[in-house]
Amino acid sequence: ICILKQTYDFVGNSQHGLIKVIKNKKYGFVNTDMQIVIPLVYDWSSSFCKIKLYGKQYIGAYVSRGEYKTIIKADGTPIIHPFADKEPYFIINDKLWVKTPEGYILMSRKGSNLLKTTFQNIINDRVRQPKNVYLVQKNGKYGGIHISRNNMMREILPFNFQSANFWHCPGNGIFLECQQEEKKELYNIKGENVISGSYDSFTYVIPFRKSFILAHTKEDNQIDLYDGISPPGYPFFFL
Repeated sequence: ICILKQTYDFVGNSQHGLIKVIKNKKYGFVNTDMQIVIPLVYDWSSSFCKIKLYGKQYIGAYVSRGEYKTIIKADGTPIIHPFADKEPYFIINDKLWVKTPEGYILMSRKGSNLLKTTFQNIINDRVRQPKNVYLVQKNGKYGGIHISRNNMMREILPFNFQSANFWHCPGNGIFLECQQEEKKELYNIKGENVISGSYDSFTYVIPFRKSFILAHTKEDNQIDLYDGISPPGYPFFFL
């Protein structure tokens, strides 16, 4: 690193065997033997990281050059079709989405349109989001969709909610936490209501190796106990 700093204006840390360097405002990468692997031709670049896209794992870096941006592999070849610099794109739940004024477009790596939508927003949760399940906003309201392998879309949750997020309960899996008129309820990833009613928040407890959901109500300081499996509206216990 000390030797590289004598040559370049900036030297980053080694990520996946590649070191980001900058000279005269141009970005590139060298290997741990100080050999240039990717020439300094980019106007900006991230470091290399793991990127999963359409079921395949890559070691890639986000880069921009001139009016275009893309993602490149460790050998410098592009992973996705270059996009205009002003065209936002996102990798959400293993798929490539491009945001346009009309809505989000699901796009292939080579730049062809797979699915056009009028979504205003897509929740991006890299930790809790189940495969092929999305929480999206349309006409100001949030709902849930499932996208199949052949990119067919079906609604699993009606667009009735002010907000929606993924919520994890260890042992019970992922739930869809939906809010309407400042009150929350839980749905499973099939869109089935597992905890109805008017709650302010949810937490969980794990006694005796089994997880239970605690549904909190502020007004009367009540806590209802659910298993997340039984029919909605039937808590096991009131605290």
